[in-house]
Order: sequence, then C-alpha cells, then structure tokens
Amino acid sequence: MQVTISSLFIALSILLGGLLSIQNYNKASDILLSSAHQVYNRLTEELILDFSRTYKPLAGVLQMLALAPVTTADSLDQRLEHLESFSTALKSFPAAANLQIAYANGDYFIVRNIDTTELKQRFKAPGSAVFMVDNIETTALGRREITRLFFNDKLDTIAREPATGTEYDPRLRSWYLEASAEPTATSPYLFYFSRQVGITAKLETNQPGVVIAADITLSNLSDTINKYQITPNSEVVLVNAEGRTYAYRDPAKIIIQSDNERLA
Repeated sequence: MQVTISSLFIALSILLGGLLSIQNYNKASDILLSSAHQVYNRLTEELILDFSRTYKPLAGVLQMLALAPVTTADSLDQRLEHLESFSTALKSFPAAANLQIAYANGDYFIVRNIDTTELKQRFKAPGSAVFMVDNIETTALGRREITRLFFNDKLDTIAREPATGTEYDPRLRSWYLEASAEPTATSPYLFYFSRQVGITAKLETNQPGVVIAADITLSNLSDTINKYQITPNSEVVLVNAEGRTYAYRDPAKIIIQSDNERLA
C-alpha cells in the first residue's frame, strides 16, 4: 500500500508538473509572440515612414523640374544652365542615382551622381569627378551623338569627351512610354548605361513629349530596409503586391538576368 500510494503521488506530481510546464510554456509563447508582433508592427511603421521620407520627396523634385525652363531647352549649353538645380536636387536626395529629361525629338539630358568607385571605373571618370552629364542630340545629318562631361563638387568642368555615335533613344524606353501626368515608377529593369538594376520614377511634363525621370537602384532600396534587421538572423524583404521582390540584404539573389536583359 505504501509503495502504491507513493507511486501514485509521484505520478500525480509528475503529471501536475507537466501540466504546469505546458501552461507556462504556452503563456510564455503567447507573450513572446505578442511582443514579436508589436516589435514587427513598430518596425513596419518605421520602415514605411522611412521610405516615405526617403523616396516620396523625389515626386516633388520631378514636379518642380517639370515646370522648369529646362523642359524647353534645345541645346547642351542651355541645359547646362540648369546643372546647379539638378546637382542640388541630387545632393538633397541621395537615394536618386540621377535626374534625366527626355525630349520629343529624341534629345536626352541626364545628370548622374558618380560618387562610388564602381561608377567611376565604369565611366572612366577622373578621380575628382562628382557629377557626370550625358547629352544626346541628333546632328543635321541625322546621326545621334552623345557628349559626356565630368564635373567636380563645385560644378567646374574637369573633363569633356568628344561626341560619339549612340543608338540610345529615350523614347523607346519603358519609363518614357509609361510616363503620365502623375509621378509613377517602373518595374525593376537593367539600366542602359550604368548596368545597374533598379526602378525609374517618371513624370510627363506639360511640354508635349517631354518626360522627367529619376533612377533608384535596388541596392539603395536594400540599404534602406537593412537598417531594420532586428537580429543577426532575421530577414527583411521588400515585396510588391504582385509578389515580386524589390529589396533584400543581398540584391544579387533577387535578380535573374536573361540574355535579352529582361529581369525576373
């Protein structure tokens, strides 16, 4: 009897201890899950605000440039008169890789930030170059030519390459064809000159056939979301409504480039 009673009490104690452990585990799990949800909800709100502060002002920049006289400039010299406005905008919004304008006749003017070693090497820029300008015009003989200039941080011209032939026509690019009277953005694609991948914010101006645009690389988007990695092993991914991944800590893992330069 003593052995039986002792065994019964031991079994009851073990059972009771097990039930209490399970209950404590469930309560602790609920608390941890609730805390995790609160943390992630807060991070999501902060991330949305960060994206809004970082990228939404670009729409205002495009709208201001759309009203500027540069939209009617018909030569490189006239367009360079607005270089200070372009460079100031790029300094104020470093998330933008460049600012560009395409004209109805196929002319093209773009001001790029080239403050990285990668871009300096790709464009063979002088070491002190901070901005690069490409200007495309069609000659009287119908030949499309591109002129490239490099500027330092004071906007002094430090190099100018001779005009060379080019097949680039902005009127055939998706960002030009899809532009509307409201600022919108393209899907990710491979940029023609820099060979980087990103999206383009674009806006149709009041001048017929004139479009203002700015490129944002996927690397910049990834840098933004990486600030919200709360633990070393946590993952932050930016996905659009269609399920396409726009940003990840390793941008190379979200890009598949086919032979025809289409991306997936």
